[in-house]
Order: sequence, then C-alpha cells, then structure tokens
Amino acid sequence: MALVPYLAKELGADYVIDAARQDVVDEMQKLGGADAIVSTAATPKPLSDAFAALRPARRLVLVGLPEDNVFPLPIFETVLRGIQVIGSLVGTREDLAEVFQLHAGGRTKVVLERRELEQVNGCFADVLAGRGSGTVGVRLQIDLSRRTPRGPDDRGVVGARCALFVLPQPTGMSERMRQRGDRSAPGPARGRAP
Repeated sequence: MALVPYLAKELGADYVIDAARQDVVDEMQKLGGADAIVSTAATPKPLSDAFAALRPARRLVLVGLPEDNVFPLPIFETVLRGIQVIGSLVGTREDLAEVFQLHAGGRTKVVLERRELEQVNGCFADVLAGRGSGTVGVRLQIDLSRRTPRGPDDRGVVGARCALFVLPQPTGMSERMRQRGDRSAPGPARGRAP
C-alpha cells in the first residue's frame, strides 16, 4: 500500500480507497455509497467520481476550485437521485479557530516529514509524484550571530528560523500552470540545485 493510504489507515480511517490503484466509484458502491462527500478536487474525474459515489438523497460539498471553472453535473441523475450539490467557502478566521480547537482537543494529528534545505528540490519532486506523507517541512535555520556588529550597540541577530511547507497539487495542475507561464506554479526551487 502506498504511503498516503497507509497513513490514512494509521490515522484512524475505517476504509481507505487508493484512487491511484482502485476504482473509487466501485469501491464506494461496495460500501453502500457515501452519505456526504466534501470534495477538495480541482479536476473533473475526482469530481465526477465523488458525485457517482453518493447514495441517493445525499450531499456533495464542493470546496476545490477547478482551473477551468467547470464541473460536468449530470442533471438527470442529480434530480432523479435527489443529490444536493453545494459550495462551501473555507479558510476563514472562524475555520482556523475551529481547527485549532480540534487540535487542542487531541482530535487531529500533525504528520510532518522534515528535510534539510539542500533537499528542497527533492521535496517538490516527491510531493508532485505522490510520494511521501504529502506535507513536507523544509527547515531553514540561519545563524547570523557571527556577523560583524555595525556599531557599539549592535549585537547582531542571534538567529532566525523559517519553514517552507510543500503541499501536494492536484495531478496535472502544476504543469498546466507552468504552460500558462504562471510564476506561482510549484516546481523546483529557483537558483542553485542541491
């Protein structure tokens, strides 16, 4: 089993479907279908799979924002099966406060893979290829305590820390962004390779 599905099981998932190796709709239907799905997908196939995996009279909550702003919604199936499709804006201050409360109450677990700065290009490659836990922290620690003071009252900076978190992008998204010339597209760090 790949690391991410294994991690989901370790974190308490009752069932794990590996979309890279299994048919999501078939596996969900074997389990009786879903009562609700919160979809963070930004590409058509996972959105369509999520819709098809629902039980009748259930709800699909859309959170992900597709690049082309389109979700092919089958109208007949939506009406005849009584499916509710709604959008949900997430990321507000209230959402963040609730997440912190959940974590403080022991209901979440942070899974973080730490790597050194020299491994940053490998981090991007691993996450884009689906390897690793999906969240990689690159720690950059700069010790400025050895710099020469600029004056009699300047003691310099003792140190600084910075963290870079690399999160997975939907498959194909970063390539499309690069083709459009989007400078914010994830990819290898600019500058000298490790």
